[in-house]
Amino acid sequence: MPRPLAPRPGASAQFRQRIAIGLVGVGILLAAGWLALVVASRIDELFLP
Repeated sequence: MPRPLAPRPGASAQFRQRIAIGLVGVGILLAAGWLALVVASRIDELFLP
């Protein structure tokens, strides 16, 4: 796939938007995983006397 000499005027903005969406998605996944770990570690304290 040959790379064009002059990129389209909207390519960089679209690329930055895609990167931002990817970073937000990774952050949400990390936060959800951390929250799941915290909840899993607290389940024993909550349900077991």
